[in-house]
Amino acid sequence: MMIDWKKIREYFPALQKYVYLSSAGGAPISTFTHKEAVSYYDEMHEYGDSLWNHWLEKVEQIRIKTASLINASPDEIAFVQNTSQAMNYIAQMLKNKGDVLAMDDDFPTATIPFLKQDYFIDFVKSGADCIIRPEDIISSITSKTKIITASSVQYATGFKQDIEKVGAICKERNIIFVVDASQSVCAVPLDVEKANIDFLVFSCNKWCISGYGIGVMYINKKFIQPTKFPAASWMSVKNRNAMDNKSTDYKETASMLETGGPSFPNIFALGGTIDFINRIGLNNIYDRIIELTNYLHAKLLENNIKIVSSTNMKHRSGITIIQSHATIEEVKKLAEKNILVSARNRGIRISLHFYNNFEDINTFVKELANIRLC
Repeated sequence: MMIDWKKIREYFPALQKYVYLSSAGGAPISTFTHKEAVSYYDEMHEYGDSLWNHWLEKVEQIRIKTASLINASPDEIAFVQNTSQAMNYIAQMLKNKGDVLAMDDDFPTATIPFLKQDYFIDFVKSGADCIIRPEDIISSITSKTKIITASSVQYATGFKQDIEKVGAICKERNIIFVVDASQSVCAVPLDVEKANIDFLVFSCNKWCISGYGIGVMYINKKFIQPTKFPAASWMSVKNRNAMDNKSTDYKETASMLETGGPSFPNIFALGGTIDFINRIGLNNIYDRIIELTNYLHAKLLENNIKIVSSTNMKHRSGITIIQSHATIEEVKKLAEKNILVSARNRGIRISLHFYNNFEDINTFVKELANIRLC
């Protein structure tokens, strides 16, 4: 299937203004996503709340599409505000299960919710090449380790974890596996069943190109125990229409955690994104991201710009970190030229999505080289 990548760029108006190399921070949305989000406000404007049941049905249709994206069951999907909310739920649900093993390069969302619940957390450090090897994880496991939390792609290094290998390690040792997929969903194919994932969370404002205010929480069916869920309200019971303020007849699905009226526009935005992603094909998107990243690495090497991220193809993602001795200043100067990248502890972070092109990369490398000559 031949993809017209030039045509696809036209669905992202922000690309007319910026060389947008910051999807790992917050990505622009497409016209499809925008249309679906706005549709709710248009309908609410014209019809008031009379379409409530129609909107609820639409939410369930999007739940099915979301589940399919990661090879889950719709009953295992809950819509949340963001990864932070989901991780806090998980930390509460798993309290007193045992110690947590986390990755040292992970985003704070992966650990702070567990610290708040007084878990003991040990950390696996990455090597000089930013890689965390399975043997490093195995050697860090103790008899008290009962939970492993890891990102499918590291925000700070671009390292793509072999999630299936880590999942196998967890399965062999009866360890609960929690995955933050915020830096990979809609960019890297992921299968929760193959990877033996127990909990998976992601915010949709990054590679999932759906804007802020919507996240997804996957709960493996074996952990769906409504009486142990940390939150409930009128939408959490099986017969919500009864308005019974004494009911404890909870839904036996992950959606029990959707405690109040749904955030319709945000969920609809996600639905628009998934339809768009499915039209292109997730494998095509991943191949495009790797093609662009390979080109970026070649241009960086041509210009003697040091790559901090692993250059191992097996662990490559759309995120590349390059060395910088004046990171914040260089990022600001690039922004003045409408080139958007991010400053991170290890240097400048460039994140390429399927809507980028070779010219974006050429422009970035050229302007960075000019800045460093000044």
